[in-house]
Amino acid sequence: MQADTAMRGVMRGIAAGTWGPGDKLNEVAVATKLGVSRNTLREAFARMATQGLVQRIPNRGVFVTRPEPKDVKDLYAARTIVESGALLWGKRHRLAGTNGVERHVRVAEEAAEIGDLQAVGLANRKFHQDIVTSVGSGFLNDTTDRMAAQMQLVFSLARAKEPNFQLEYVPVNRRITDLINADEWEQAAEYLRESLAETSVRLQKLLKK
Repeated sequence: MQADTAMRGVMRGIAAGTWGPGDKLNEVAVATKLGVSRNTLREAFARMATQGLVQRIPNRGVFVTRPEPKDVKDLYAARTIVESGALLWGKRHRLAGTNGVERHVRVAEEAAEIGDLQAVGLANRKFHQDIVTSVGSGFLNDTTDRMAAQMQLVFSLARAKEPNFQLEYVPVNRRITDLINADEWEQAAEYLRESLAETSVRLQKLLKK
């Protein structure tokens, strides 16, 4: 359906940072950008509102949601189950070796050396998306689009308070990757679980500042 396509387009735009927390989504501009009708876009917005990604304010329009600490807690609870499970039961050959998540970690490491925070963030997003897509489930892939959009909104608010905070996850992702390449999948899943739990607590505190 066209509304599904429009919804994915807006989600991916949010995930890419095109639209940030609190931004107004102009119907005409967004519909033109996505190549859909305004009615189709309105249907997409209605679905996204039920998912907590946007909100319609009467007489003002549609705005991108500003996540709250409770949203972070909920999101990371889901990520922990999905990503840890993917490492334990996904298609492992998609993640191991130089063509697996290793390539994203190398990009992040090189970007961190020159202070390219945007590239670090993008590599981190691709790293975690690849973990989920390794399961080979279209349903989970669609869920990942939503989670990526929500994560970008959270990170956008966090970066406003601590611009360099994502640099800390470069060595974390390196450790996970090294465990994957050593065929230590259970350890990788547990390390990822612990990291996500710690990140959840930290981000909740940042958003409360």
